[in-house]
Amino acid sequence: VVDVFTAAGCYVSSDSMVISLIDVPALFAMPEDTVCLNDTLLLTATATTNYFWYPESELVNPAQGDADAIISQSGWFYVAGLPGELCPPSDSVYIFAFDLPVLNASTNDTILCGGDTIHLFSSGVNSYLWSPPSFVFDPDSANTDAITMYSGYFIVTGIDTNQCMN
Repeated sequence: VVDVFTAAGCYVSSDSMVISLIDVPALFAMPEDTVCLNDTLLLTATATTNYFWYPESELVNPAQGDADAIISQSGWFYVAGLPGELCPPSDSVYIFAFDLPVLNASTNDTILCGGDTIHLFSSGVNSYLWSPPSFVFDPDSANTDAITMYSGYFIVTGIDTNQCMN
C-alpha cells in the first residue's frame, strides 16, 4: 500500500498492489572437489527442473544435465535452469586443481648395444613407475637399471603427495 500526502501532511490518495512470490525450483550442484590439472570430473546436480552447466569451454557435454568437465585450472562451475523458465534456479561449485608434479628423468648412457644395461635416474615426486616394466629391474624405484633390447624410450610416470600423475 502506498499513501500520498502533501508537503503539509494532508492525505491525497492511496494505491495498492498484490505481489505473488513464485517458488524457485530446487537445484543443487555437486561436488565441490579437489582434482589434478587436466583431470576429468563429472559435475552433477539434483534438480526438479531441466538445467545446464557452464562455462561451456571447460565441458565435454554442456547441453546435457550432468557434464564431464576437463579441469584446466581452479575455478567456479555454474549450473542453471533453462533460459525462459519462470524463476530459473542456479547454483555453483568451486573446483580446486592441483598443479601436476614436475618430474625429471635422465641417464648417463646414450649409445648402447642390444642387451646392455642402462642406468635410469628420476626425481621430483613421491612414487615412480618405469615402463616398459619387463625391461626394468625395479620399475617402482626412482633410480633403476634396465636392459636395452632395441632403440626406443623408457618412460617414467610420477605420482606426488596429492596423487597427481605426470
